[in-house]
Amino acid sequence: MLRTLLFCGSCNRRMQGQWTNNAPYYRCRFPQEYALANKIEHPRNVYLREDLVVPQLDAWLAREFAPDRIDETIAAMAANQGHDEHAAEEQRIRMEIEECEHRLRQYRDALDGGAAASAVIEWITEAENQRQAAQAKLKRLQAPSDRLDEATITQMVHELGDIVRVLDGADSNDKAELYKQLGLRATYNPGEETVQADVVLSPNLIGDSKVSEGGLEPPCP
Repeated sequence: MLRTLLFCGSCNRRMQGQWTNNAPYYRCRFPQEYALANKIEHPRNVYLREDLVVPQLDAWLAREFAPDRIDETIAAMAANQGHDEHAAEEQRIRMEIEECEHRLRQYRDALDGGAAASAVIEWITEAENQRQAAQAKLKRLQAPSDRLDEATITQMVHELGDIVRVLDGADSNDKAELYKQLGLRATYNPGEETVQADVVLSPNLIGDSKVSEGGLEPPCP
C-alpha cells in the first residue's frame, strides 16, 4: 500500500512491499557492491512492518484534518511554504541531482573498467531515473504556481472530502489513493527506527478526485 510513498532514509530509494511470515512488510535491499560504489553505509536489507507505520500515519492525518483542527492545519500548510523552506528544499533537490550525476560517472567508469555489465547497467538506469525525477521536482518547485495560497489549499482539501471518515473505513486501495492525493511521503530512518511524514499538495491534483463515505470517486460534472 505504501510502496509508492515510503522511502528508505539511508539511501533515499523507494522501499518495496512484500509478504513475510504472513504479514505485509516494506524492504529496501541494498547489495554490498552497490553500497560500496555509492560510499553509503547501508544494511543489506532494511525491513519495516506495515502495521507498525500505517496506523500511526492514519492517526496523525486524522488528527490534523479533524473538523476542529482542519483550519489550523491548512493555515500551517500555507505558512510552511515560506522562502526559507522553499530554498532549503531546492538545495536538497540540487544536492540529490549532483549525487545522481556523481553515481552515474562512477558506474560508467566501473563499466569501462570491466565490471559486470548486467549489474552496472541496472545501477545506471536507476540513477538516471532518480536524476530525472529530481529534475522534474526542481522544475515544479521553481514554478510560481507551485506556491499555493491558503484559499487554494482550502479548495484542494475540501475537494478531497471527509478525510477522517475515509481513513476510518476505507480499504487499502482507497487509502493508498488518498495518500497519493495528499502528496504524502514517508521516510523510514532505520538507525533511529523513526518515520518522518510530510504532506505536500500539488496544484495538478485539484479536481482529480474526492473522498466520499465509500472511498475515492471522480468529481461530479
